[in-house]
Amino acid sequence: DFNQDGRPDIFVANDSDPNYLYLNAGGGKFAESALASGLAVNADGKTQANMGAAVGDYDNDGRLDLLTTTFSDDYFPLFRQHADGAFEDVAFQAGLGTATVPYLGWAGGFADLDNDGRRELWLANGHVYPDIGKVSRNAYFQPVAAFSSRAGKFARVWQFPAMPDNSYRGACAGDFDNDGRTDLVVMPISGNPLLLANRTETGNSWIGLLLAARRGNRDAIGARVRVEACGKAQYDSVRNGGGYLSRDDPRLRFGLGLCKQADVAVTWPSGARQTLAGLEVNRYHSLVEP
Repeated sequence: DFNQDGRPDIFVANDSDPNYLYLNAGGGKFAESALASGLAVNADGKTQANMGAAVGDYDNDGRLDLLTTTFSDDYFPLFRQHADGAFEDVAFQAGLGTATVPYLGWAGGFADLDNDGRRELWLANGHVYPDIGKVSRNAYFQPVAAFSSRAGKFARVWQFPAMPDNSYRGACAGDFDNDGRTDLVVMPISGNPLLLANRTETGNSWIGLLLAARRGNRDAIGARVRVEACGKAQYDSVRNGGGYLSRDDPRLRFGLGLCKQADVAVTWPSGARQTLAGLEVNRYHSLVEP
């Protein structure tokens, strides 16, 4: 729900053609609005070979932002949403322009990997031409990489493996051992899937939410959630799909730093609102639409 009108929208990342944004007009009708919204092309007005999409509020301003992964020798555009609903490609201002040029990206997402209240960007990468290294500076084997965000700037902080040995495609984020830390499952083009277990030790708190709606879709897709702790607010929404041939854990997780309780506000797809104060941290809560 990019425009927060209570109706799920559809974004389509296109390969070498302008992207599509279908805004839900209600009554089973959608209006294609990518060009008017600023999502059709990058900051240079050019189409890109988009492969996957990462959606999330990386700057905690209450509005969904979007990044698409692209072919190598091109950067990954980061579309930041403004208050008027328009998107602006800020990849270079955010430190992702030059940093992503070597990658051919597929799945990706925003997730708070260290539970400090700021979302990292993770990316699964890999070239499509096994012999690309013989004719260019690019590599067939590429890493899974993570970028941290500080004061609106991203910087790479981690990659796996240290010496890439495969070409990755699909991937998803989720807490597979229910310890409050976001793990990754990554699928290489050949070989077995990898479960990258998050073993980051920080002492930071977290809270997890699983939503179930009584009206409309039961999975509460489109629900918007605001979590406030220690006077700081974070936002997320329940979504279906993303990355590349992937879907993340349906539970929402919020890193809370050193905060010991959290207030939660939910706007359900039906428009109903629910507020819960002083929720216990370091556990998952099941929320049912009232």
